[in-house]
Amino acid sequence: MSYITENTLGIRFGALAEPFTKQIKEQGFKYDPVKVRQFEKLNEYITHLMFADLLPEASIEKARKKLFTKIKTHIKLHNK
Repeated sequence: MSYITENTLGIRFGALAEPFTKQIKEQGFKYDPVKVRQFEKLNEYITHLMFADLLPEASIEKARKKLFTKIKTHIKLHNK
């Protein structure tokens, strides 16, 4: 499980992490639940690829960082 944080937004990734919706809500941010569920699905796909040993760890980490960037952008739009 990895944890990515920037300023006040922190997100845990991995099979045992809480859903993004819960993590974001607990941090007090507004968000579009439909869009965040899409992000959760993408994270599930990344996790499946990791457990299937189809991608090297560096690629998994890169994908999660890109996903975090998308989440961060979404949160900024909804919390102006």
